[in-house]
Amino acid sequence: MKSGGNEFRYGADFYMTPEDFRADGDDFFDRDGNRLINRTDDELTSTSASFYASGPIIRDKLFFYALYEPRLVETVSGNTAGNSISDAKDDTATWGGKLDWLITDNHSLEFFGFSDDRADVADRYDEGSLIETQTTDLGGTNWALTYTGFFGDKLVVKALYCENERNYDGRT
Repeated sequence: MKSGGNEFRYGADFYMTPEDFRADGDDFFDRDGNRLINRTDDELTSTSASFYASGPIIRDKLFFYALYEPRLVETVSGNTAGNSISDAKDDTATWGGKLDWLITDNHSLEFFGFSDDRADVADRYDEGSLIETQTTDLGGTNWALTYTGFFGDKLVVKALYCENERNYDGRT
């Protein structure tokens, strides 16, 4: 992950990939003509923005970097028979941040964390009628703390502690 420095910096990006700009996928069939993979009904549209800022908290000693990314991903997919359609939407955001502390010229601490939580909401239709709505929570929150120390010219000590929280919970 990026780090901050002695100058304040900020920026933004915007990304959009509409379904009309994507190539169409081909269906796959077995030797008897039965469809094995349905790509005819697949659609994917994604939009996201990215905002970041970085800089010093204490000049030459403590720096920050922060990132926030709202997004919208919409997908449509069909079953092999072509009679069931799933229409899904994810409009959650991700975030990340980092702090760098130069304790001395030879010792530093680095802390970073990020979240990639998602909540996919999918409506399933059979023969055009809504059958169910399913919500799937994915992702989690992650963070790490790293110490780096230089002891003379020949010894470097690096210690890392981190935690990772992952979710996968589907419900109708």
